[in-house]
Amino acid sequence: MAVSAPCRIQPALEPLSLSQVVRWSFLVTGIGLCRVRAATLRIHGHLLEFFSTRIMLLLYRYGVKRDS
Repeated sequence: MAVSAPCRIQPALEPLSLSQVVRWSFLVTGIGLCRVRAATLRIHGHLLEFFSTRIMLLLYRYGVKRDS
């Protein structure tokens, strides 16, 4: 009877470090909060929506800079 080699199951993704998980959770939370704020305060004018979008972009840039 032939002995087969043991199967090796490799994970598709490497496990994320704690700092990466925290960073991404802050980024996702920030984007979600900005969207809610923009939708809620839209009646006050487009200026607040612009500020919310700007905050979202700053959070995104911060996350990208931390990765490199």
